Amino acid sequence: MNEILIKASSIFSEKGLKILVIIVGAILFTLFIRFIINQFTKSKFYKDLFKKTAPKRRLNTFITIAKNSLTALIIIISLFLIFDILLEPIELTTILASAGVIGVIIGFGAQSLIKDVLNGVFILFENQYVIGDTIKVGNI
Repeated sequence: MNEILIKASSIFSEKGLKILVIIVGAILFTLFIRFIINQFTKSKFYKDLFKKTAPKRRLNTFITIAKNSLTALIIIISLFLIFDILLEPIELTTILASAGVIGVIIGFGAQSLIKDVLNGVFILFENQYVIGDTIKVGNI
């Protein structure tokens, strides 16, 4: 039991600070990106550029998608960096290759979910509907 605790404490003392720096950096970078997007949407350039071309609700939808997509990207990159630190003796390329195979398998299993997400993205880009619209289908 003591050996396990000693090994765990050595891992956290060596690698814990690096992981903490990555997590804090990811949080700060995410907040910075969101701040930049918010400031851009308040700018005169943004208002002049999009005032006539797109309704406000549609722009809010795209802003939300941009913020969430960039946040997800930062989280994924941070996780890869943390895994690289934690699994130092193991090559990260081996893990990525295995993850690619697993991703293909999950992709075949989740085809309808992926298809629905892509259809939703295309609906947004084609300007058919925006968040807040009421849609009537048949008698419903």
